[in-house]
Amino acid sequence: MARSIEDGAEAQRPARGYIPPQNDKERFLMRHIEDLARTAQARGIPRYSSFLSDREQALAQAALSKAGCSCWRLEGGYPEAERKIAAIEPEDAWTDSPLACVRLDCRAAPGADLPAHRDYLGSLMGLALKREALGDIVLPADAPGTAYVFALAQAARLICEELVQVGRTAVSCTPQPLEELPGLAPEQRVLHTAAVSSLRLDAVLAAMLPRGCGPHRGGPGGDQPPAHRKRPCPCLRGGYFYHTRPGPLCPDRPARQDQKGPPDHRVLSVSIVNHNDRRKSVC
Repeated sequence: MARSIEDGAEAQRPARGYIPPQNDKERFLMRHIEDLARTAQARGIPRYSSFLSDREQALAQAALSKAGCSCWRLEGGYPEAERKIAAIEPEDAWTDSPLACVRLDCRAAPGADLPAHRDYLGSLMGLALKREALGDIVLPADAPGTAYVFALAQAARLICEELVQVGRTAVSCTPQPLEELPGLAPEQRVLHTAAVSSLRLDAVLAAMLPRGCGPHRGGPGGDQPPAHRKRPCPCLRGGYFYHTRPGPLCPDRPARQDQKGPPDHRVLSVSIVNHNDRRKSVC
C-alpha cells in the first residue's frame, strides 16, 4: 500500500528538543545502541550498554526508538542516579544486569581531611578504568568518610582487588549489594539564570559565581587589579584561576555602533562545581 511522503516524515520526526549527533563519537554510540537492540530482539537475550551521560542517554533513547525497541530502561543503581546504563531486556528473557556497587570506607585519623569526589574519581581512573565503566560516586552527608561507587561488575571486582588508597587516605573496599543500599540522596543542584552582554568567559563567570567569590575589580587605583587577583577560586574544579580584564572585545570583532541596547546572547551550558557545599550552578 502506498504511503504519502508526509506520513513518513511525520513518523520519523524527532522528539521535541532532540539534538542529533554532532560528531563521529556520538554517531558511533547510536549505531552501537541500535546493534544491541537488534541483537536483543532477534535472539531474545538481554543486552546492556556501558554507563551513559545525560547527553548519551538522550542519544540512546533516540537510537532505541529508531530501532523499534520498546523493552528497555535506564538504570543507574539507585533511583536518583545521573549516570545510567541502557538495559535492553526482551520479554521472557533472563536478566543479567552488569551493575554493581562498592562501598569505600576511609581509615583516616580523627580530624583529618577526607577525600572529595575528585579524589575518588582520580584514584579510580588511576586503575586504568575508563569513565564508561564507572557510574555515580555518592558521598552521603550523614556518613563522612564513606563513598558508594557504582560500576560495571568487572570494574567493581578490580576496585575491590586493587584500590587501597584514595589520595593520601587508606580505604577499605567492600562489595555492596544493590538491594541493601541505604537511602542515597543525589547532589543538590541550584539552577541559576543570568543575562550577559557578551559570551566572554569573564562576563559569564561574573554573572554566575556567587558574590564575594574569587578576585574582584575595583582595587586600589581604580581599574587596577587588586593584589590578590590571582588567588584560586573555590568554586572552580581543581583550583583554576579566572581573570577579568576591562576593555572591549577583540579588535577583529568590534561592537556594533548602531545597535541599541545590549546584545542578546544565550549561554547554552556553563557548569560551576563547588566541592565545599556539593552544589552545581548551571546556566
